[in-house]
Amino acid sequence: MCDGSQAITPNIDRFKKRSVQFTECYTTSPHCSPSRAGFFSGLYPSQHNVWNNVEVDNTLSRGLYDGIKLFPEILKENGWDNTFAGKWHVSALEGPLDRGFDKVLREYISNYRRMKSSNSPQFLDWEEVYDNKDNMKLDDSKDFGEIVRPGYPKYHQFCADENPFGDGDTVKLVCEDIKNRKSDDPFFYYVGTTGPHDPYCPLQRFIDLYKDVDIKLPESFEDDMMDKPALYRRTRDCFKLTKEEHIESIRRYLAFVSMKIIFLVSSWMLLKRREY
Repeated sequence: MCDGSQAITPNIDRFKKRSVQFTECYTTSPHCSPSRAGFFSGLYPSQHNVWNNVEVDNTLSRGLYDGIKLFPEILKENGWDNTFAGKWHVSALEGPLDRGFDKVLREYISNYRRMKSSNSPQFLDWEEVYDNKDNMKLDDSKDFGEIVRPGYPKYHQFCADENPFGDGDTVKLVCEDIKNRKSDDPFFYYVGTTGPHDPYCPLQRFIDLYKDVDIKLPESFEDDMMDKPALYRRTRDCFKLTKEEHIESIRRYLAFVSMKIIFLVSSWMLLKRREY
């Protein structure tokens, strides 16, 4: 388990033994969209203009400042063939094809850009994920892990799914595309699987990896946060789960981490076989 994490990551552990490790890493933002925009641009939110989720009604911005260049655009200018598959979530106004990618195999697209029309192959959106009642049940306890958040449909924080968010299909498409490549031009694939993301619904076999693991809650779990900013308490109150529900949520999240690493390693192995 890499660096003391409870996640079971045998492939990462093996890789760690023969690699250079960075023991301290920081994200430019803890929020999804600005972090993605920072990854693609190398800039802070104050420089690229994405501050929070670009798809919600109360977003601070829908996309990037004019003149911001993303690294796939630089690769394309230098003769690279760029392929995108998965979740974008950098801008609600532009998609991967607008930002240096030559081909989109599959995109987890928002309603906002769907209404704007898009030629990208599309799959899933939040309504389909949260409204999938068959996948939201956990055993026979209908209310165990259920969350009610203002502005969102009711959903369960964890469950089991044979193909959560369509991530398995995304990786399969990438693997097939790599195997069928004919050009010798340099190429770049961005594989943006959505998991691990709530609701935490990994394959059952990965959940079973953790059935005997003693999940530990952080020491701060019982903190009433009265000496913290009120925002912390409001955020906590949006996810009113019992101690047992939190433990199960962490178990499913860790299972999702293990599952995602297996998916991505399979793509990486295909690339290595292609090189040799």
